[in-house]
Amino acid sequence: MLSIGIDIGGTKIRGALVEGTRILKEKILPTGTTRKQTLQILNEVISELLQNGVKGIGMGYPGVVAQGKVIFHGCLPAFKGFDLAKKVKKDHDLPVYIENDANCFALAEARYGAGKNIKNMIGLIIGTGVGCGIVLDGRLWSGEYGAAGEIGHSIVDPSSTLECFCKGGKGHLAGLVGGPGIVARYVLNGGKIPTPDPAKIFISKEAAAIQTMEDTYRHIGLGVSHLVNTLDVSCIVLGGRVSHLPRAFYLEAQQAINHYSCDVQGRKIRLVKHKLPEMNAGVIGAAALVPPL
Repeated sequence: MLSIGIDIGGTKIRGALVEGTRILKEKILPTGTTRKQTLQILNEVISELLQNGVKGIGMGYPGVVAQGKVIFHGCLPAFKGFDLAKKVKKDHDLPVYIENDANCFALAEARYGAGKNIKNMIGLIIGTGVGCGIVLDGRLWSGEYGAAGEIGHSIVDPSSTLECFCKGGKGHLAGLVGGPGIVARYVLNGGKIPTPDPAKIFISKEAAAIQTMEDTYRHIGLGVSHLVNTLDVSCIVLGGRVSHLPRAFYLEAQQAINHYSCDVQGRKIRLVKHKLPEMNAGVIGAAALVPPL
């Protein structure tokens, strides 16, 4: 089945004509600085990809969306409260489906990637911040208000002095284990690596680096265990910049998740790396929002 997948980001809009996991054609343009300009660019991307046989348009948006409307704008404040699905449907006369971009990642990995054949899983993205999508009984679960899985802004360290980039408080998971958060905690711990990043901190034998990574595992374990205890998932598929750390990172983080999760007999949570190329997962997942006929 042919569908169009759109990955809307803060700096670029990537669109693709998709059949399963096959990307037949793609178009990438800068996002734009105003809502009007962004909509014009979005229409240009979609128009470039349209052809006979396309059954619908799926879109991944960097914020919370519910019933096609943007509830939390993320990095695009001009879209708050805007019914984006309705507008795109009107412009192109096709069914339109829209979800948070982390949900699209989770759906793509559940259907075609590391979560294939797993009924209940979480797609976890740790990059600049933390995004999360939930798949239950093989279906994407968005929740009542489109905000299911938003664990990035749950508090995992009430004593932290680090304010989350959302400006909503301190000690949030996203502000602590996202790339900038790892670096900030390392510096606070007295680290001396020039221009530090998570990869450098991970391999360093410096005491400040070791402490930073131990705290990182603990924060991830605490944050993710809440979803494990609530939803009883068996697998967490990791994406984002932090997903490229070595296997030892996965083993430590997985151990922390299992440590903080309720000890249910027979339950063992696996933390695995994504299988789909990250640059493709967004558009493939967005296209997968379009239901088969």
